[in-house]
Amino acid sequence: MKRKPCSGPFKYKFIAANGDVLVCCLDTEKELVIGNISENTLEEIWDSDKAHKIRLAHINGDLSEFPVCQKCANLDSPQLTEEDIKRYLRR
Repeated sequence: MKRKPCSGPFKYKFIAANGDVLVCCLDTEKELVIGNISENTLEEIWDSDKAHKIRLAHINGDLSEFPVCQKCANLDSPQLTEEDIKRYLRR
């Protein structure tokens, strides 16, 4: 059975002290930086190709490009529903 996508890339924004925007609070090595607020708006960063790539990898269950996600024990998040995923894909 395929595990559920993590809710982080869909629902949460984490901003580091230097302005880097991440989609995961457990990403202490900053492997999932999707942009920097000193370079782009938060809306531009959140809707960026990089952010969408991470989200689609989670939906498709192929985390091969994201080792930090592969190692994560916090997947199968109940905070992300099937309806959330369908809503995202419709956008």
